[in-house]
Amino acid sequence: MSRLQFFAPLVLFFSLTGCATAFKSTQETVHISSDVGCTHVYVDGVYRGVAPLRVPMNAKHDHVITFKRQGYSTQHFFLGSSVSTDWILIDLFLGSIYAVIVDAMTGAWKTLNTKVVHVPMIPAVRHPCNTSSGCDNY
Repeated sequence: MSRLQFFAPLVLFFSLTGCATAFKSTQETVHISSDVGCTHVYVDGVYRGVAPLRVPMNAKHDHVITFKRQGYSTQHFFLGSSVSTDWILIDLFLGSIYAVIVDAMTGAWKTLNTKVVHVPMIPAVRHPCNTSSGCDNY
């Protein structure tokens, strides 16, 4: 097999796809933790487990991570995604205008803003009751 026969399909593949589309995974693993044990973690409203844990997340989208623990206020963490300029530069340097368009349209340039999320939990405040019934309800 000649070198041309070997490299021609590769050159065609990379000219028709962007570098980020070809090489970058859409999933990124995020390490999630809290300063209180047994904190339940929800990602985009779906229960994922008890912190600390590692969760694969789609880098093309923003996410809301919710932390819940009895006796503590529910905490929310917004995990955004943004365009990585590194992939844009690689596409412009090595790719074609078609590669730039493919990566831009598919969202392959996007990456999560952080890979580590640590949220301190805040103890819930119980307000004294002004009634004579005793106040265990809040």
